[in-house]
Amino acid sequence: MKKKKLVISVVVIILIIAGGSIFMKYQNDKREETAFWDEQKPRIEKFITYNFNGITSITFDDDSATVNPTGVPHLKGYLNGDKSLSFDAAVGGSGKFETGISFSEGVQAYMKKEYKLNPRSVSEIEAEEKAK
Repeated sequence: MKKKKLVISVVVIILIIAGGSIFMKYQNDKREETAFWDEQKPRIEKFITYNFNGITSITFDDDSATVNPTGVPHLKGYLNGDKSLSFDAAVGGSGKFETGISFSEGVQAYMKKEYKLNPRSVSEIEAEEKAK
């Protein structure tokens, strides 16, 4: 009888430890994901404000932060408080957002003429800012 109680106690302790470690891993992964997007948002904002005119606000749909089936992280949002001016930013293979962004039709009207065919990447913008 004592042996049975001991075995049950050990199994329960193992299950509690395993459950706790799974929960801690989930919390850590969530924290890393949040930190990743917190790093990308200013880069996306910098790209948009540099390459476009008339952008007064950039709103991110935090619940739209996803990783597509090919493994590319995406974050959606909209401009100037107008959900019809939407965008979908993709983080490239470098692990940082550079230029991978698609827009709804209405957004093209805001793009600066000199960058319509070749928008500046975030790295180019940052290098330009450092040179000043």
